[in-house]
Amino acid sequence: MKIRILQCDPVDPQAEDQVHRIRHQTGDLVIEYIQLVDAARRPEKWDQTILCSSTAVDPQLAVAFSEPVLVLSPKPCRAIPSWQIRRGLIEPWNGEWLVKMISQLVHQGQPLNRSQTLDFIKVKKERKISAELDHLLKGVKTKDYPSAVWLFIQDRQNDAMEQDAEELPFPVACYWMKQKADMNVACLIYPPMRLTDKAPGEKQIIS
Repeated sequence: MKIRILQCDPVDPQAEDQVHRIRHQTGDLVIEYIQLVDAARRPEKWDQTILCSSTAVDPQLAVAFSEPVLVLSPKPCRAIPSWQIRRGLIEPWNGEWLVKMISQLVHQGQPLNRSQTLDFIKVKKERKISAELDHLLKGVKTKDYPSAVWLFIQDRQNDAMEQDAEELPFPVACYWMKQKADMNVACLIYPPMRLTDKAPGEKQIIS
């Protein structure tokens, strides 16, 4: 399977370390992260295109591809499957981390054709999953819990986290990023947002 992640944000000439292209391959899965402005120079056949942007994606751009498209953005794209990111991993985009994340999710069978709302939150490293989630969901009412959680464990030494006996109110999937970091990253998954929905602390979105 070949997936390309197109970075739709404009290139910043002042950012000397801005990533223009990343290629990642594990088995039969190939993922390329490239700037949208560079995509026309690479006419290849892709099984999936992911458009990521810190602003809204033009619907005309999203329907211009022959292969299936997924949008990653703070604003969903009408009639196109969208992962609406309410906070975290928006600006600036971390291309290397994003490629690893998509690779992990595809290998675990996560569908890329379904809209959902995502919150990315950095959490301190703990041994128990319950400790991670207690920190993550502190002050959140049960009715506002996510429908699922992806927990990205960024640790080269640990191949397993201690599982807890207690039953959690939502499924938790742990993925190992195999990189050294002081923080882990949790992704909270919610049903697709309506236009009147709002993230905690944000102003209401009015159409």
